[in-house]
Parts: sequence; C-alpha cells; structure tokens
Amino acid sequence: MVLNTGEAAAKDVRVEICVPNGQDYGIIDWSEAPEVPKRRENRFVANPMRDLKIRPVVRRDGYVDIDRGEHETKVEIECGNLQPGRKVWTDEFYLGVGQSGEFEIKRHLFAANLAKPQEFTLTIDADITRTSMTADELIELADSDVKKEVDDD
Repeated sequence: MVLNTGEAAAKDVRVEICVPNGQDYGIIDWSEAPEVPKRRENRFVANPMRDLKIRPVVRRDGYVDIDRGEHETKVEIECGNLQPGRKVWTDEFYLGVGQSGEFEIKRHLFAANLAKPQEFTLTIDADITRTSMTADELIELADSDVKKEVDDD
C-alpha cells in the first residue's frame, strides 16, 4: 500500500524498490511463488498460463512490474496521482527472507512535481525458525487444517 502522508498532491507517482541479487533476501513475483497444494490435483498437467508475464498496455494505479536484472531486481509500483491521504493498494509481490537478521532496502519515490526523487529505507527484522517433520506429520498437519476450515464454516 502506498499512502500520501504529505499536505500536497503528488502527480504521476512511481515507487521503485531495488534489491541486489544474491542476498539472503529477495523479491519474488507471484508467478514464482509455489502454489498452495491441492488435494487430488493431477501433477502431470502443467498450468501454461502460470509463467506468462504479460504487461498491460494501460497500467492502472497499484500495478507492480518486477524486472529481474543481472545484478539487481527492481520493483516498480505505478501509483498515478496521489492527493493527500489517498491510499493506493498495490498488486501482490513477496519479499523472501532466507535467514534471521535485519535488512535494509532502499526505495525511491518519483513524482512529476518533485524536483528530485525522494529516497527512503525499508528496514526488515526477520526471525526465521526452521523445523523438520516427517511426511506423516506434514499430512497430519494438513488434515487438521482442513478439519479446522470445515469446523469454522
């Protein structure tokens, strides 16, 4: 979500987030995220639409474009015009973190009526817990989640 917390309207706003490749964290596009497992799904039938990356001709507010370069991954978020207090909800993208620690990610805010881009930092403090389980324990956990969903309905 992008929010204009200032007192002036911002025109033609775009947010850029750049993450160096090869770090213990990185940007993941929705098409790269694993699908939620489904029971009785035929694993031999591929989903051909999953890997297509089609850019729309007209980008709506909140559109996210992920460009994976050789040295860094750049996320561009189109926000349009932002009046004071206006929120723009963005498309989903994920930040994957591989180990515990604090990470700083530089972001830039561009707008037609800003003399120069504003730079700000996003700080992420991750606490990763690893566990191992047998296939039987995993199936039991999945079954208990399904039972809980049925009980909640």
